[in-house]
Amino acid sequence: MREWTMVEEVPQLAEMIAAAFARGEGARAVEFEGTWYDWAWMRRTADRVLALLDEAGLREDQAIAIAPANTPACATTLLGLIAANREIVMIYAYQTPEALAKKVRELNCAAVLAEDKAWEAPMREAAAACGAVGITLGLERQEIVPGTAVDGAREHRVAGARRGINLLTSGTTGPPKLRHADYELLKTSMILQSATHPYGVPAPPQPAWFASAFGNISGLYSWLPLVVANRPVIMRPKFNLDDYLVYLKTYRPASAGIPPSGFRELIDRNEPKETFAGIRYMAAGASAMDADLQRQVEETYEVKILHAYGATEFGGVITMNTPQLLEAFGGEKSFSVGKPIGGVQLKIVDPETGADLPPDTPGVLHVQVPRVGPEWMETSDLCKLDADGFLWYVGRNDGAIVRGGFKIDPVAVRNALLTHPAIFDAIVAGAPDRRLGEVPVAAYVVRKGVAAPSLDELKAHMRAHLPATFLPTAYRQVDELPYTPTNKQDLAAVRAMFAAGDD
Repeated sequence: MREWTMVEEVPQLAEMIAAAFARGEGARAVEFEGTWYDWAWMRRTADRVLALLDEAGLREDQAIAIAPANTPACATTLLGLIAANREIVMIYAYQTPEALAKKVRELNCAAVLAEDKAWEAPMREAAAACGAVGITLGLERQEIVPGTAVDGAREHRVAGARRGINLLTSGTTGPPKLRHADYELLKTSMILQSATHPYGVPAPPQPAWFASAFGNISGLYSWLPLVVANRPVIMRPKFNLDDYLVYLKTYRPASAGIPPSGFRELIDRNEPKETFAGIRYMAAGASAMDADLQRQVEETYEVKILHAYGATEFGGVITMNTPQLLEAFGGEKSFSVGKPIGGVQLKIVDPETGADLPPDTPGVLHVQVPRVGPEWMETSDLCKLDADGFLWYVGRNDGAIVRGGFKIDPVAVRNALLTHPAIFDAIVAGAPDRRLGEVPVAAYVVRKGVAAPSLDELKAHMRAHLPATFLPTAYRQVDELPYTPTNKQDLAAVRAMFAAGDD
């Protein structure tokens, strides 16, 4: 993969999007709910929203809040705002009306954009109270929400010196935070150093699958390079294995990608190997995956899993595995998250002394990302670097549960749960405890068609596998585990489950 840099002669991000809008009638852009939307429709819709912002009297320097669901109208509105060099503030779309309204009040932007069904009474009231204009982003129409308007006498959020997008972090351990990424950084990280589609390489004939949330970095990181490469997408609100398998069987793409939680479901349902015929490599994104599960997938489907590592703070992916790397260094490297890209530097540091650690020694990962700046950044991840320069993810440095002075690894507790034949998946988190400070709690899903174990049976199983200090104080069987929009375990949601007494 060629790595482009900012000093080379390439168009600005806005120019790349303008070129996409110019593709016109009949040029497929997005398939959604059985209908194809072409680039002429995408351009008209984006222009309509920009015209409504002008009509509302929005100043050019005022920030625009958007709760972009995975729909063609929301997707093209994002493109239009980027092409117009507007300051964007993301709101996660898939929340209750009350939660959306709370974010609108917190952000205090002069304009709020969201799909039709988001504009229930709480959102309308919040926009009106903030002196903000609301705009609906529907497939059939885009219009100003009645009762909302820009209050010119009110101070609203404005753009900084460098325009860009305020993206949401993954929210693995707590509420997502906003991180600003200017458009030059986005062009570099998402287009020129793309892990989705190399810049300047012709797109394959088959459409791409797209089910990443737009509010955080994963959505734009996947979407923008496909837009620039002129590759149509099959867009879905979220990942669903049944839908994805239909996509694979219909279009027979040369590569496939499934989040780690989807791989577990894939194995559990015994999907035949023929579904992945012709596919040698499968992407698992930038989320951690159990080594045993990965080995089972690779052996069952005769593929290699390609991992990557990144974060919103880095502008996206900073290390990745590739077929070329596995061919050069051996298939066992598929259990790593690859080697650095884009001039990124890595070092592993002793968390106690701050000293650099030798190869194959776990410690805290520090990174230097040229596209972000010259400073070294300390992460919250425990990793190791091998002698060949591959990065291996070990776990979260801040993920230990401290129970009355005893440190508990939640991964070890989860792994013990997964050894029970009835348990399909689980998330272990630390819940507050007045006496011990924090205690482990576990939410779990039972395999389909298998009888759920009794609480006494589950406790006995865990006692046989773990020290007493590691044993969860509460268990909760759920139909579906909570994951963040980036397909990472939502520890905050699990903690909230038990705080509400749902144990």
